[in-house]
Formats: sequence, structure tokens, C-alpha cells
Amino acid sequence: MGDNINLKINGQETKVSIVRYFLNAEQRYLIYTLGEIDEAGYVKLYVSKMEYNPLRAVSISDEDEWNRIKDLIKITIKENKQKASLSIIDLNYADIENVEVVDSKIFKLLNSMVEILASNKTLFEDYGDVVLDKQAEEVKPVVKGENEIDYKDLYHREIENRKLVEEDLHKATKVIEEFREKLKEVNKLLKD
Repeated sequence: MGDNINLKINGQETKVSIVRYFLNAEQRYLIYTLGEIDEAGYVKLYVSKMEYNPLRAVSISDEDEWNRIKDLIKITIKENKQKASLSIIDLNYADIENVEVVDSKIFKLLNSMVEILASNKTLFEDYGDVVLDKQAEEVKPVVKGENEIDYKDLYHREIENRKLVEEDLHKATKVIEEFREKLKEVNKLLKD
């Protein structure tokens, strides 16, 4: 279903299956399962957002935010079914190995839907302290010698590129939110 990593849940190191770890509106979200499936074929899923200083996974307490995440889960399933480009940006979940989970929102999906949600993830490959995204556009490496590649420089350039993409995403998200607000106003006027 997903890829396994260890998280600290209730103070215990627990192996979980990562369904999705992604960025949305400058916030990082984690969807995982402990493999709990009921007799009707529904999988119990846990959703947390990442909090920093210290790094840990916490529950989504804002109902509007929770509704946006549920909508985003539906959109991701639909995009995966249609084999379309995803609206979310996958993150490397190896970066959150052994992170403490303080709390999570819980919901259930049919096992078949969880598999669709977990599919089409960006694959990350670890090269020691350099992490390269296999699906990213190829960045021409800086060559030191005849056959030497400066992986450290390549890594730092990738980090800078990701920051630019995240900034563009943030700007686009703001524009979309402004349009949503204007649409709400228009709908209200039309109803009156």
C-alpha cells in the first residue's frame, strides 16, 4: 500500500505505512496507516500536519483546513484514476523517520481507494546525504573533474529550485483563495 517508516506514536517506535506525505499551501501533511482494515474492507487512515520547533506531527484542529485536506484527498484519488498530473507536491518521507506523532485526525477509506491514493508517488532515492527526486526534471550536474560530479552543489541547486517552486505554489494558492472568496460573494448576490 505505502512505504514503511518508523514514527514515534504514544512514545513507542511504530512501523507505519506512508500513504502520502505532501505539501499544500505551505503546510506539510502526512497520511499513514497502521494496517487496520475492518471486515467491510475499510482502512483506518491517520492524517497529521507537520509542526516545527520541534519537528512533530500534530492533529488538524481547524475544521476549514480539515475540509480542504479531505477535498484534496478526493482530488488526488480522482487525478490518480485519470492518470493526470497531481495537484499536490510529494515530499520525501525519509525526512520524517522517527518523528513524534502527537495526534492525528482519523478517517476510513475502502482499501481500493487507499491504494489509488497511495499510487503515483514521486520516488526519492537516497545517495548518502544527497537526496535526488527521480521524477524531477534533470538538472545538469556540475562536473569537477573528468568524471566527477559535484553532488553537493547539485543538491543545493535542487533545494533552491524547490524553494522557488514552493513560492510559486504559495502565490498561486493565494490567487485561488481570492477567486474563491469572490465566487462566494457572487453566489451570495445571485441568491439574493
